[in-house]
Amino acid sequence: MLKKRYGTVHEVERGRQWRWEIPEWNKKRGIPNAKIMDSDLMTTSAGVDFHFHLVVEKEGMDEIVGFYIHHKKAGIPKYTYALGSTKGRVACQYTAHSVPADCKRCGHRRIANNRDLLQVINDAQTDTCVLWFQLDEDVVQNTNNTGELIWTIPRFSQIRIGPFYSKSFPRAGYSDMCAMKIKVDPNKRANVILSVSQTSRKRIPCWIKCCTLDGTVLFESETAFSPGRWPSIRYSQLTKLGRDGALVVYVRYVKEKIKEEKAVVSSVAHILPPPGERFRDDADGRFNLMVGDMEADDIEFSDCSGDDTNAEYR
Repeated sequence: MLKKRYGTVHEVERGRQWRWEIPEWNKKRGIPNAKIMDSDLMTTSAGVDFHFHLVVEKEGMDEIVGFYIHHKKAGIPKYTYALGSTKGRVACQYTAHSVPADCKRCGHRRIANNRDLLQVINDAQTDTCVLWFQLDEDVVQNTNNTGELIWTIPRFSQIRIGPFYSKSFPRAGYSDMCAMKIKVDPNKRANVILSVSQTSRKRIPCWIKCCTLDGTVLFESETAFSPGRWPSIRYSQLTKLGRDGALVVYVRYVKEKIKEEKAVVSSVAHILPPPGERFRDDADGRFNLMVGDMEADDIEFSDCSGDDTNAEYR
């Protein structure tokens, strides 16, 4: 029996970016238990087929939306996705920064209340839910300096910051895991906030510096930033990147000036970062897994065996 597929998937960038449109979203209301909607198959640039599951599940008086990905081969790349309307308005955005290396299926059980999603969809007056999905290109790598890492984000001006995370990584000399994060400053919308999330309860201040790929400094902290007091930087200041368009973010966990590492920066784009695990979001102190603004109890990995028993990126 063929699996029913919902909506239409448009490939925005070959093998890396897609937009899934699901019409008549209001008809998904009043579901007694759970409604699973599967997308058509897509193919990554590495030649691996995959597809999406969206789940609308009744919880008391609420309808909770979940999102899952079924990748036909173990080793799901880091990805970012957002749910919203045909007008480009976004209800929520998440980054899967800690997918286990042996996983073929993973996802998030609670990404949005359908009531909030419907408000965004109804404002567009099209009754179509849109999911933007991209396989991320950013990488994280240690430098030659102890306790220092660099996060390279290609085509920085094209990413949606809502928020956007690096892949998780182990901090040198410590047992905890970390991830770098960039989000819009809620108090100053023309600015973005750079921060570091970590699993350890012991928060360690760090230096932050932003550069172009050739080493031109766009921002450098004068003092070490403590968790909860991260720098707010004008977004326009970080987009003066030159022809390559890549932003390089240095983070150092030691109390000394960050040195120039031009040779390391230029070689980062070809190095894959290691896998990670749970995070403590420095904004509110809650533990998080895979994404930044949801509690761990609300997020889950589905069966990694690969048995399919269940059936404005522009």
